[in-house]
Amino acid sequence: MSAEFFNHSSLRKWLVIGIFAWICLSKATSHACQEEAVRVRFQVRLTDSAKTDETLFISGSHTALGNWRPDGLKLAKSDDNYHFGEVDLPAGAEIQFKVTQGTWETVEKGETGTEISNRMATVGRVGMDKPQLVEITIQNWNHRQRSTITGTLKTHENFPSQILTTSRTLAVWLPSGYATSDERYPVLYMQDGQNLFDEATAAFGAEWKIDETATRLIEQKKISPVIIVGIWNTPQRLREYTPTKDQQYGDGGSATEYLRCVIEEIKPFIDDNYRTRPGRDDTAIGGSSLGGLFALFAATEARHVFFGSVAFSPSLFWDQENFLKQIETEPTRFESTRLYVDMGTLEGRDAAAQSANLKRLRRLSAALETEIGQENANVWVRKIEGARHNETAWAERFEDGLEFLFGQIAKVSGGVAELVNRLLILSKPETLVREKRSTRSRCGLRNCCCQSQRSKNQQAVKSFETQQFVESLDDFRYLLRHKA
Repeated sequence: MSAEFFNHSSLRKWLVIGIFAWICLSKATSHACQEEAVRVRFQVRLTDSAKTDETLFISGSHTALGNWRPDGLKLAKSDDNYHFGEVDLPAGAEIQFKVTQGTWETVEKGETGTEISNRMATVGRVGMDKPQLVEITIQNWNHRQRSTITGTLKTHENFPSQILTTSRTLAVWLPSGYATSDERYPVLYMQDGQNLFDEATAAFGAEWKIDETATRLIEQKKISPVIIVGIWNTPQRLREYTPTKDQQYGDGGSATEYLRCVIEEIKPFIDDNYRTRPGRDDTAIGGSSLGGLFALFAATEARHVFFGSVAFSPSLFWDQENFLKQIETEPTRFESTRLYVDMGTLEGRDAAAQSANLKRLRRLSAALETEIGQENANVWVRKIEGARHNETAWAERFEDGLEFLFGQIAKVSGGVAELVNRLLILSKPETLVREKRSTRSRCGLRNCCCQSQRSKNQQAVKSFETQQFVESLDDFRYLLRHKA
């Protein structure tokens, strides 16, 4: 047998073996992928008081359930009281969901019309011979709410992005007195903006009452006046709010691009159209759940933009605790950042899940070198007894986070903070002209006869015109906020 024949024969032999191995591997991989998904059947029963002819939907925390889009999984109707739908979900996944009639204005409610917590289900393991059954009983429905906005809320719909593929709505809440002053204000950028100010737009039919809370704290002089920007989420919420992809959910990993959208597109728009203090010392970010995870991520990746972050019930479990592990490895990523983080003791489907969430909170606290419950100069990590994972719970403690970020300057006694803000306004040339004219008028004559007073005014104007003095006031404001 020739060497040439031997070489060709060997080549054919290994080629056949390779093809056979590839076919076997493909089948095994296909089988494994199929095993990763479990068929789940949602079965909804309506009580007499909840009967409706409307189409029902399951809205939940997975792409197959719409990523909290209110018309996620459409249900079929079997008879007057039952609706059902089937979907493939990842084995072992923890799913949160609610039933709607296609909008958040018509989300399910409790028997007396009260808000209920998100429903929870754990997807079973593979190998089940029939779909996993999730049974739900609906007692009542939410009815379209009237607007509950307090104060002034400006809405910018379909805000475009060159960085992301989806547009979104921006809701801008302005403090009392904004329209009648020339003052500039610090800004807090919050995620899930449709849930913050108005029941008429809130997902799940419950709002945070941020407008009412901020108004009250400002009137009580517990915080300085602040502009709050609510960035509405989109169907890409799961992807945009998470730094990495979670294999269990099959989604995630676009937080870097979303952060760029916030910094490079949304923030410049707000600064151009509203009287903001655009600097780092007056700009903060916040959110809850996945939005809380994003708020922590933004604080680490954009310390040059945000002086502080409020994270209510952050989803530290995401992607096998990937972000939490990064913080444990490199806690200095929060250096020079003012940070508020909390977690309820009843967040999770059962005692084991609740315990796991609190353990993650303790790990974060340890990484930040602080004790849970201890309010330090720049860090406050809290465990909230009896609190669940929902809008109602976050609304109850939003004021704590807001005051922690923006309360220091308002706590200074003797009106020093108001004086500093006033001096900053006076430092602008157009204001100086008005002040000089006003001073002369108060003296009684255009040619002021009060020589000593005029001399003092001229000296003040000269001081205001120096950039060094303005910068020193900025430094003073920073010390008031961060060191008081």
